[in-house]
Amino acid sequence: NKEMKEQTQTVGEMSIDNVTQRTVAMSGRKSRGKSTIMKLLAYSAPVDLPCYVFDPLGKITIDGFEVLNVTKKVCMDEVNIGKIAVNFSQIKQTKIIFSYKGLLQSEIATFTNKFFEGWHPRDCLIFIDEIQEITPGNLMHGQYSPEVERHIRHDRNDNVGFFVATQRPSFCSLNV
Repeated sequence: NKEMKEQTQTVGEMSIDNVTQRTVAMSGRKSRGKSTIMKLLAYSAPVDLPCYVFDPLGKITIDGFEVLNVTKKVCMDEVNIGKIAVNFSQIKQTKIIFSYKGLLQSEIATFTNKFFEGWHPRDCLIFIDEIQEITPGNLMHGQYSPEVERHIRHDRNDNVGFFVATQRPSFCSLNV
């Protein structure tokens, strides 16, 4: 039996009960604060709760978070992506931003899909900005990441909370 550790996240007067068993989606027009809210939520997460931020634009910085710059070279090495994912499955209490600055949509989707294929997150929060870059829908042509969708749908059973943001919800997969 898995023990589900209920975590409540509080920011000012707002709180989210069972935050690690939720999927929260934010959408809105450009420059309306979606990324800022994600940064605030990640920053204010309980200290002992690992947080992983996936940043397709490579612009997010959060105090106390380590930035992992994903390069074109890393994206092309699928064997090492799998090894990186396995290592992350074993690490606890981590705060990391995966920065994809300068990568093409197909490179972002390839790395993220392969990473999620080998990663088995538990008891953490995952933030994905510009989700349409990773799980594009019918209106946006691009490489799709089915493993990310699978994790979003099923990982709440492993106490993983997801926060996703987009300014183009019609460009996202309807399954996300």
